[in-house]
Amino acid sequence: MSRRALSLVAGLSALLVGGIALVQGGATASAASTTVTAYSATITIPVPPASSYAGTGGGDGWSVALSSTAVYNVFHHNSVLNVACHLQKDASPCWSPAYKTITDGSGNNFGTPGQPGVWLDQATGHLFVFATRGVNQTGGVVCMDTTKSGAFCGFTALTPTGSTPTNQQSYSGITNPVTVGSKTYAFNSVTGSTATGAKNRLLCFDQATRAACVGQPFAIKIGSGAVTSQSTPSLPIAAIGNEIIVPVGVGNSPVLACYNPTVAGGNCGGTWPRSAPSSSIFSGAPFPMLSKAGVPTGFCLPDGADECFSLSGAAVATPPHMTTEIASSYYWNGTAVVIGPRVYVPSGNGNVVGCYDYSASAGCANFPKTFSNLYLLYTVNPDPYRGDCLWVNADSGTQIQNFDAFNPSQACGQGPIRVLASSVVVDTPLCQPATYTSMQVTDPPRSSYTSGNVHFADSSANSIPGIPDKTLDKTGTVDLAGLKLNTANGLPQFLITLTGAGSRPKSVTVKLVWTATYDTSCVKAGTLAAPITTPSTTTPTTVAAAAVTTTTVAPAELPRTGSSSGPAALIGFGTLLSGGALLGFSRRRRTHSA
Repeated sequence: MSRRALSLVAGLSALLVGGIALVQGGATASAASTTVTAYSATITIPVPPASSYAGTGGGDGWSVALSSTAVYNVFHHNSVLNVACHLQKDASPCWSPAYKTITDGSGNNFGTPGQPGVWLDQATGHLFVFATRGVNQTGGVVCMDTTKSGAFCGFTALTPTGSTPTNQQSYSGITNPVTVGSKTYAFNSVTGSTATGAKNRLLCFDQATRAACVGQPFAIKIGSGAVTSQSTPSLPIAAIGNEIIVPVGVGNSPVLACYNPTVAGGNCGGTWPRSAPSSSIFSGAPFPMLSKAGVPTGFCLPDGADECFSLSGAAVATPPHMTTEIASSYYWNGTAVVIGPRVYVPSGNGNVVGCYDYSASAGCANFPKTFSNLYLLYTVNPDPYRGDCLWVNADSGTQIQNFDAFNPSQACGQGPIRVLASSVVVDTPLCQPATYTSMQVTDPPRSSYTSGNVHFADSSANSIPGIPDKTLDKTGTVDLAGLKLNTANGLPQFLITLTGAGSRPKSVTVKLVWTATYDTSCVKAGTLAAPITTPSTTTPTTVAAAAVTTTTVAPAELPRTGSSSGPAALIGFGTLLSGGALLGFSRRRRTHSA
């Protein structure tokens, strides 16, 4: 039998559970030891075949939402709401017929927007999309239960009756959605009206409460004239950090408006709205401008000239080589995807996804990714289970496909899968790990493979200089003490190779231990913080806290085709359960002709 090797790119993806405990400064430290507690959340996902997904969307879709085993899309610019589901393993329909028409409890239809971005609650299987209820021209969010073949599970009205009229083609003028924190926003674009009532305001749906955000719809400064439309659909919007950038035509002049939901009144710094290039009314969504570490510093317009602006709206220089790497897009194109310091921008002009690496001030290697078997590419979409997997949707041809974000010549699952540390560690300067302690492969057991090692890469997939590969010891552990894994490019990636494991295991469990400054913003939903042992003192001190994040995530299935902060230390334990989606399996074999 030929020798086999299993490759795992392990970072920290996932679903987290737990809570947080911290004793702040002023409390007297106890002499008693405190045990750090680990928590876990387990998702069981079948091993994916190492080959590409390529299947039609079942209709004229726009974006996609992914569960661990299925891909969903809603047909756009339609007077009815049709949702399709296909299995990731072979692109076959989940349901019969291949798509379902969703109506409310009284049989009323919903008109879909030109850019119906969809999002999926992984815990409940509920799928959401902004739409207009045709019978009374009310804008809101429709819920579809994917566990019941897309059955209607509610409509949250976000506007009064008559405030979201459909256009002459009978579809909704609501824009694509964007998310900041746990709230999802869309601009209720109404041509011919000024900003009044719910018209030409930001609609907001709270994902935590499954209800309208308190105080919505929100006023956004677009100017005093009536909104005009020189394109169909409405111009796409974008979330850049905490700011929501809204391109809109007002009085036949294009402007850029801004809303910051984290600031009282929603006011962005600087002067808004600001004038925009005339070409912006025909281009896709603004895309982020980033620092070398991937922190948002502004945004650019994908119109060919790539004009760029700071977060205060001031014009700034376009980064070097950007105009040759990011193709001009059009108003059907959605938002970019950010992975570390890289930004991936879709363009229907040429059916490409461009990539710009801000850490190198240059285009990403082997990009743009060009598609020859689809037409009018609309969107590029992240995969919630595989940090290096991107999905596209298009107007026609082989509409839905995926590709590796770091090796675009191959589909997801064909090579080592990269799971990013930023999937678990909050990727901000405040929250970056101060030290890494250890990484352990806890499953499969060490006895099931002959040897293993860990390779370290930065967030742009470059090997970290000066840090050699480390060998797993007899417990499957590598000591990370003293390794400077954070770089100017941000958080690391961990590439683990297990040799001599025989057949592919159903899952691989990895535990990471790290320390970081404590702040509530650094604790993702489900992260647990528990005190570290400190000696008792007579002087009041701050007791350090340990963050224990135990995350067990199996692989997604792929087919064949208030704020409280202090100086306390934070220690995190991240456990990642990864199956075939986190394994690249290779073996030597005889070659033969097809």
